[in-house]
Amino acid sequence: MIKEGIILKAEILSEYIYILKLIWLLTENNLLSNQMKEGSTKEQLIDELKEAVKKTTLSELLSDTGHYELAESIFFIIEQRANECSKL
Repeated sequence: MIKEGIILKAEILSEYIYILKLIWLLTENNLLSNQMKEGSTKEQLIDELKEAVKKTTLSELLSDTGHYELAESIFFIIEQRANECSKL
């Protein structure tokens, strides 16, 4: 039983870090700010990123384990990074 918990936690952490890296790459490479310059609104981009996260393996893992605070932290980071990109 303990082994399953450790494996699950490692899998969740791995998925969480993977999503954070993707968010960072999208925002660090000015992809979001370029889309905003082309007419997309910040809110549209935030909603699209949140929907993409909801379709990931991480979302399934979190719903199975009840670790919703991890998903909320990702959504918060998405909003913060999008806000930073909108200032560029």
